[in-house]
Amino acid sequence: MVAKKKFLLLVIPWWLTARQQLPEKKPAIQMISFVNGTSGAVSNASLGNLYRIMVDNVENSYYEKAVDLIRSNPYMYKNQPMQEYGLKPIQLHDRKPGDAAALFAYTYDTVLQETFPKHDNNLYYTYGWSGVLSESIRYKNAADFYKELLEEYTIQVEKNPDKQIKICIIGYSHGGTVALQLARAYEREQFSEPLSIDLLILLGTPIQKETDHLVTSPIFKKVYHIYSRGDKIQKMDFFSFERFFSYRRFNDDKRFITPEKVVQIELKIKPARRNYQPHEKKTYVNRSPGHIELWFFGWTGGTYRKDFPLYPLPTACLIPSIIKAAQDGMPHETDLVVEVYPCAEKCMVKKRRYFKKTETKGINYTTLKKLQDVAQQETPLDFNRKDYLSHMNTAVNQAYGTISYKHATKSCRCYDFSCMEKEKRA
Repeated sequence: MVAKKKFLLLVIPWWLTARQQLPEKKPAIQMISFVNGTSGAVSNASLGNLYRIMVDNVENSYYEKAVDLIRSNPYMYKNQPMQEYGLKPIQLHDRKPGDAAALFAYTYDTVLQETFPKHDNNLYYTYGWSGVLSESIRYKNAADFYKELLEEYTIQVEKNPDKQIKICIIGYSHGGTVALQLARAYEREQFSEPLSIDLLILLGTPIQKETDHLVTSPIFKKVYHIYSRGDKIQKMDFFSFERFFSYRRFNDDKRFITPEKVVQIELKIKPARRNYQPHEKKTYVNRSPGHIELWFFGWTGGTYRKDFPLYPLPTACLIPSIIKAAQDGMPHETDLVVEVYPCAEKCMVKKRRYFKKTETKGINYTTLKKLQDVAQQETPLDFNRKDYLSHMNTAVNQAYGTISYKHATKSCRCYDFSCMEKEKRA
């Protein structure tokens, strides 16, 4: 008994002192940035543009000008989370029909707060890059992204000294490639401060040998790579003489081994096959999202199916629920398949090429239905597929009508014949 008292007299003061010395965990604020994919690739399809893209020589070309006109047109901001060039904040609580960035952030934030209740203090942004199919231009955009992100991070740290500022980047398609290029920009540009990306989420990103190894960079703390077998576009990037096509997944090779911080998730959406009576056993059908359905709202048309179970929402709004399912179902695995059953409010998680499944909680069906209704109510009245394609074609025609190939040089970037007229008069 005496020995126990002596032990307690020695241990308790030490324990109290150690506890006082432990730093208090600060509440976190997340800076969440959405990065769009390429723009106008189909509208600019030609042999000349194809060759320019493959040799990475698109600067001051018809193709680059056409993409710039498409990318800068506010009409194109009505069906996906995209705003002007650069890092732009999203006004989450000041939404109006046609403001797809705000609606996208609202749906994502609603799912995030339901899935991770403590994550209720978030800042949302879009990072607008050129959308051009060019490795060198994507790198330049990534360097600008790094600089702007670092500036905004510094501002938020100064404004919130009592909170942790965490950075989350969600890159769609080649927007994910731009995000990966942040690692290369840090290595080459020698910025004054290192930037730590707490969470990088790649969605439908083409995995290429030019950038795949960048995922090993220490600036990325945790990476989730989400892809779908229904996405036929992800593997179709053949615009390089270094390879034939892009890949769907990160794969180990002689250059690098995929680190454990990278979790790869094949996504499947499984609605009920039909309407069932309460006593009937339900069967489900796979509706894995296509490339457009991952990121765009349903009013985009085209390959976005009207019978898609999340219509008119983009699949990206479920990212928090998908990550939560992976964490709860198989927390120590890095190569998973997540099946989402929207009407059953559950997810099934399993290792890839493995039959055993683990059931986890999915998105609440009432919440999902509410978000679908909100999206329907905020559908832009002046948006339709015909006008969408018309805006693209107009941009292409305008680009080809205002650029002189001989005048478009690296030393003088101009898209107006008035410059040529001034030169002649001089």
